[in-house]
Order: sequence, then C-alpha cells, then structure tokens
Amino acid sequence: MAHPLPQEVTLRDHVDGSEKSGVQQDQHKVLSTVVDYSLDFDLLQFNYDRWLFKTVTGAINSSRASGCSPNCGLQHKSFSATLWQWQHLLLVDAIRQYGFPSFFITVSPYELTFPWPGFIEEIRQQHCQEPTDLPVLETLHVAHVLEQIARGYLAGANTNRWRHHVFGNTEQPMQRNVITYFYRFEFQSRGTQHLHMLVWVKDLALIRANLLHASISWRNAEDAFLVADTQKSSSSCLPLFEGPDSFEERQDGSSNLRFHYTEEDRDRNLRVHNAPGCAALSHRRPGGGRAGHVAEICLVLRHQDARVGNQ
Repeated sequence: MAHPLPQEVTLRDHVDGSEKSGVQQDQHKVLSTVVDYSLDFDLLQFNYDRWLFKTVTGAINSSRASGCSPNCGLQHKSFSATLWQWQHLLLVDAIRQYGFPSFFITVSPYELTFPWPGFIEEIRQQHCQEPTDLPVLETLHVAHVLEQIARGYLAGANTNRWRHHVFGNTEQPMQRNVITYFYRFEFQSRGTQHLHMLVWVKDLALIRANLLHASISWRNAEDAFLVADTQKSSSSCLPLFEGPDSFEERQDGSSNLRFHYTEEDRDRNLRVHNAPGCAALSHRRPGGGRAGHVAEICLVLRHQDARVGNQ
C-alpha cells in the first residue's frame, strides 16, 4: 500500500542498503511511501530488539578487545545508566557555574487533540486508525514539535533568526539572554511522550513576562477555559497577590517575577503557564473550540516565593 510520504524507497535503496546501518535502513523504510512499514508494530518491535541485541553484544566484544567495561562501550546510548550519570554531572557543573536554574518547564501533549500533519491524518482515514495507532510516525512528529517548542519558542536556540522567543532579551533582541538549557524526553505510563526542561537566563527582568501567567484571563474566553482545564496542579505554594504581574527587586539586586494570583486561582491550584503555547499545541475542531484536553506548558520559577507545586 503506497502513500505520498516525504521519502521514496527505490530499487537502488534495496540494492545499496548494506551501506546504511540497520537503524538507518529501518527509519528510511518507516518514512517511505510504503505505509505498511509504519503500521506493523510487530516489525517495529523486532527491529528494535535486533538493534538492541547487536548494540549490546557489540559493546561487550569491543570492551573485551580494549580492556574496558561494557558500560564504557554503551555510555553514549540513551538506555545506558552511564549516559545519565554523565548528564547528571554536567547539570551539577552548570549549577556550580550559573546557580540554580531560572525555570523548570514541563510540556505535556495530549495525543487525542494534538495537531497532526496532513499525511498522518490521511493515513488514519484510509486505514481506519486512531491516535496512538501509528506509534513511529506519531512519536517522531511529537518529538520534533516539542523540540522546536523548547529550542525555538522558549530558548530561541534552534536558529539565529529568533528575536521574540519567551526567554529572549526584550530590550536588545540581538543579545542573548539564555545562558544555557537542558531538556529530555520522558514517556508516561500510557506511552505519551513529554518534555522536561531547565533554563538559565542572564536577567529575569528581560524575558517576555507578558506570555507567562498564574491566573485566568477572562478577556479571551477560549484561552480562559483552556487554562482552567489544563493548568491545574495537585497543590500550589504561590503567594496571593491581587496586583498585576510585575517584577520586584530582591535584596541581592536580582529580579523576581511576582504573579497576579487570587483566591480563586489558589482554589483551582493553578500553576504558572504559557497560554499561547498551550493553544498552539491543541487542535481546533471544525465547528470551533477545542476537543477534550490539550497540551500543557507549565513552569516553575527558581525563587521559593514564586514556585508552583510538583510537576
């Protein structure tokens, strides 16, 4: 069964396939016009098991030849505990250099209302598939979107042309305000991937704070219901503040972002959020409005008096 996907599989690909690694060959087929490669979950599992076996046995053999442990041979693989031990040390080093992160961010999509590209929607219609029935194509698409949200919309680091990203420099857009950042993908129990991110900024007062809120703005009814539905936390430690969102200077000269936070917001356990980002990651129904739950983008500030609960 053929379908107009971005890549073509030709006879030459099958003849010269030995030049590519097993992973490259499998990915090339999954992204080809032959949809059956992405529909067959058993084939996906077989290819993954084969790759895992070859990777582990190859690391064992190479470690014996070089006189090191298999962990050293696998330390660059994402499933290796050694890799994440190195990542932990790198984060500790970043904290020693720059202090605690300015923001902890969670971006959690909801696959049933996530915006999908046209070719995935067409495959679903032709093959009677529902969201989560195309694990390979859906995972690649969601990972790409979340990465662009993190690196582009939030940090402005995926291209030099970003001037109006969330943590950018509002006074001098050409000057970087993000010192560094770290993010990783995780998968929930039902299989949905989400992203956690740490961001260090030079000056908190220079970010686009008008894009961050801890209260419901009823000026836009659709965004208001969106926030009320998705931005609830199990608990909140934000202080009540009836004034507008504003910056206040701390004793050490640094800036602190104080959010408008009413008793109603506290009763709802609302967390700091980015409503435009949530709206962009949810699909509009043809008749207007949004169906079901949508994506979540929530933030935790570094300072104790501006944090939100566990998320």
